[in-house]
Amino acid sequence: MKKGVFLYLFSLISVLPAFAQMRTLTGTVTADSSGTPLPGVTIHLKGSTYRVATNPDGSYSMSVGGTPELQFSMVGYLSRQVKVGPDMTRLDIKLESATSRLSEVVVVGYGEQSQQYTTQAVSVVKAADFSNVPAVTPQQLLQGQVAGVSMTNSSGLLGNASLLRVRGTASITAGTQPLFIVDGVPLNDGTYNTAYGGGAALNPLLEINPDDIESITVLKDAAAAAIYGSRGSNGVILIATKKGGYRQKTQVKLDYATGWVSPTNKVDVMNGDEYVNFFNNYITKAIGESPITAPASFTDWPSLVSRTGRNSNYGLSASGGNEKTRFYIGGNYAKDESFVIGNNLQKLSGRINLEHTANRYLSLGVNFNTAYTNMDRINIESGAQAPYTRGLLNTPVTPAYTNNGQYANPTTNTLANVYLSTNKYYTRRNTGNAYAKINITDYLWLKTDWGMDLLETEERYRRSSKLSTGTNPATLGTAGRALWQDYKWLTTNSINFDKRFADVHQVSLLAAYSYETARYDDIKVTGTGFTSDQFLNVGSAATNTGSATGKAWGLESYIFRANYRFKDKYLIEGSLRRDGSSRFDAEKRYGNFWALSGGWIMSEEKFIRNLRFIDYMKLTASYGVTGNDRIGYYDYMGLYTSGTDAGYAG
Repeated sequence: MKKGVFLYLFSLISVLPAFAQMRTLTGTVTADSSGTPLPGVTIHLKGSTYRVATNPDGSYSMSVGGTPELQFSMVGYLSRQVKVGPDMTRLDIKLESATSRLSEVVVVGYGEQSQQYTTQAVSVVKAADFSNVPAVTPQQLLQGQVAGVSMTNSSGLLGNASLLRVRGTASITAGTQPLFIVDGVPLNDGTYNTAYGGGAALNPLLEINPDDIESITVLKDAAAAAIYGSRGSNGVILIATKKGGYRQKTQVKLDYATGWVSPTNKVDVMNGDEYVNFFNNYITKAIGESPITAPASFTDWPSLVSRTGRNSNYGLSASGGNEKTRFYIGGNYAKDESFVIGNNLQKLSGRINLEHTANRYLSLGVNFNTAYTNMDRINIESGAQAPYTRGLLNTPVTPAYTNNGQYANPTTNTLANVYLSTNKYYTRRNTGNAYAKINITDYLWLKTDWGMDLLETEERYRRSSKLSTGTNPATLGTAGRALWQDYKWLTTNSINFDKRFADVHQVSLLAAYSYETARYDDIKVTGTGFTSDQFLNVGSAATNTGSATGKAWGLESYIFRANYRFKDKYLIEGSLRRDGSSRFDAEKRYGNFWALSGGWIMSEEKFIRNLRFIDYMKLTASYGVTGNDRIGYYDYMGLYTSGTDAGYAG
């Protein structure tokens, strides 16, 4: 009895500090521009269902503990997320009106526009919207941020390409990924056949550091994407990186973030006793197998193939400028561990962006990013042989180790396959552009832009002879090595006109010529039969085979766009692009892609302007034609092809 009383008192004392940490947090929420108190603002304690709302005078009061994160949201205003300090008891917040962003200039195809006057379906995510979002790849920044954009992981492989869909799937047999453009440079993407393990989907944004991004613009409808012609049918994602500011003091930023990942919603599998009982009572009767005897100890395979993975991210950047020059320099190192054994990712990247105004007529700039990645991906994409899958399929009576500590049945042992093999995947990527802008007058200028995307990928694979069946030395142990080079160069030259007439007519014109060329080469070598596992090179194998391929591609484009705005209320825009792609037959190589859109800013009319519940109201209509060249380099040369029926989930 005394022991029970002691345990009760100890438990009571243990929970007292948790209650003592709770405190009351008060504050007022006001409008950023006017300072007007905002009633009805929802304040959500992230990670819980606890919510409160502000009073008619904008004040609030809520109970918090520790250092929670609060989200402030209200219709017509931009949401804010704020982390509460450990001793903070008052927090006043200002919310920015959603309409205040309408006057911001956003990146669109081959230029910039005021978001207020765009007539197309364009969504913009600013750096402030994802400044607190932990992300390894830029795609993760879009998750839940843009209406009409869905994202799913193509596999559990770290760094693998996420499946992004802008307003659904636009093709059954051709590519369905959107076109990714970073600072005006379209990025290479696709799927490479690896030396071992099947195809590896290339993530076109893996080498881009999310902390370097200033904004992400999604062109969602045909009118917005038509200016990218034969590559616009799946939508276009424009990424603008940070540039620094003119007359800005140098700012240095150091970031470090770490976290842990472990499997959730684990599959409920039978334990050892349950499996033995199930096998002896049901399987033996169903297929005539002999009963099994429970071993001295069972094997928990799901626990052996999973772990608590840790991810770490280090970032250092500097930005600033004077009257004529602005700059941004950033570096990043990221290390990511999956919760599945055999899958790790390391990434090192650096960026430099410079812009210099030589005089009133000439400005020059350069954007350059270099990155290196190192990935372990043993059997991750090998279907039933993937470690986590095998961990669920292996029975608890199947041992992982022998009595002397060796791997039991190494040829079929999941742990042996992981720890007696290596499968390294490396990428080296240099992406950037250099540009010059010549101002002829205040409203007429020329711009020339030269860009590149140079991607080198390497795979190294080695499988121990202990994992081979048979005793023939010529078949013991395998190795493979593959090298890919995917190089792209492009140039875009444009003339631009933007002028206002009689204070009511705004006219903007663009005419441009663009040319892209790309070269793809790969070399793959595999070897079988090693006298020792100490020999790592493919050349040491008894038998080796190799293959090499090369491909080339080109795209020539003529681009035109016209914008007209009357009294800042009535809008019309048209674009035309003529693309010539080497992926198509010579007789059908060129195609025309055009769009027409119009808009009416109704909130500028007198009969709506006085309605207090309407801040901004715009009616738009658009029509556009886009294409999809995501096919093979030389598919047009084929006469026939065979395959399974294409299904369509419509």
